[in-house]
Amino acid sequence: MVSENHGKCIFCTADLSPGSEEHVFLSAIGGRLATRRATCKACNNHFATTAGGKIDDCLAESFVQLRCGLMIWSGRDQAPPTLQRMGTLPGGIEFDCAPGFVPIPRRGQPPDFSSMAPGAPQQLVARDVADAKRILNIAAKRGVDPKILSAQRVATKVPPIEFRLEFNGNKLWRAVAKSAVVGCCVLYGNEVTRVHADSALLDAIKNGTPDIANFAGWDFVNPWPATLAQKPHEKTPDAVPSGFEHSLLVTDVGADWVAFVELFGAFRFSVRLGGRTNLPPRGVALNPRANRPARLEVTISAPQNYQRRKTDSHQSEFTITSSAMGHAFQKVLSTWHNESTRRYAESMASKLAERIEQANPHDPDAQSKIVAQWAAEVAALEAGDTWAEQMDLTLLDDEVTR
Repeated sequence: MVSENHGKCIFCTADLSPGSEEHVFLSAIGGRLATRRATCKACNNHFATTAGGKIDDCLAESFVQLRCGLMIWSGRDQAPPTLQRMGTLPGGIEFDCAPGFVPIPRRGQPPDFSSMAPGAPQQLVARDVADAKRILNIAAKRGVDPKILSAQRVATKVPPIEFRLEFNGNKLWRAVAKSAVVGCCVLYGNEVTRVHADSALLDAIKNGTPDIANFAGWDFVNPWPATLAQKPHEKTPDAVPSGFEHSLLVTDVGADWVAFVELFGAFRFSVRLGGRTNLPPRGVALNPRANRPARLEVTISAPQNYQRRKTDSHQSEFTITSSAMGHAFQKVLSTWHNESTRRYAESMASKLAERIEQANPHDPDAQSKIVAQWAAEVAALEAGDTWAEQMDLTLLDDEVTR
């Protein structure tokens, strides 16, 4: 969803002819609402450079674990991130976390082919058939043709994973404030935003000075605007909320024009955009889990008061903010746990059904043997033990370079 091209850049007043596509909420966190009525190409590129602080990269990295756990595709349809080297399995095998916090053992290491005699019998250990083929291809390219006596796939229950959220406050607040002013261009128009947005705030977003903490920051202390109604936008009539929306609510509060920003339905920030405007309150929310544009119109009423963000707000409110962010992350982990438990049950049920379907029809005890082996595997994994099973060597003959 991209708006028409016109107006002047809110950061440098260059004519937008055309402007550069700028996402209201960062594409990497699932933002699928963009406009060309906010920034010029030069300013857009500036934010991706060292001089601009690479603030969008900072925001994306700050929430990389949430993007993985909630399986958030980017607004440009890039796959959710995989978390690298999250722990070690029994036996010293490192594992990554694929989208949905799915543990994936890192690929097996090829043996020392230089000391391997041609045709020498070998025991192959790999994480799956594809990994075994990869190792055999490496051997073939090095002129080694080992005789594989057996191949094992090893499975084990993953040990507890420690997650730790880390934030670069200054850069993160600049990125959130940029989302707020870009969003205002969508909600109120380019010209209105340029008239009312504080020029010092725009300088703080673009250049890092004055200190952005005078305008924006974590906010778990101010009353939030009350949501009176929420409905799908006319351009996305099938949009439904997931509970992890990114939202931007803009309203006058006392003498200030304030943007209230919430990411993933729980991580809260506020941005003092400027002085009172007498503009109507407006709000927008996006469902980042929808994997397609899902925009919601939000009707709000303003809170009664607003405590401005200051350079020491993050220090004086540290205890409150830390507790609130902990609860916010637990919300993500709880959702992940419920979803992953369901996926695990479905996966094991599918594995059992597949094995039964392939059972020898001439063996009257085949099905009971399969069920017993499947139950033993589940019990072993749930007890934290390793489960090893032989791979079918005939599967290794396909697509292997010889």
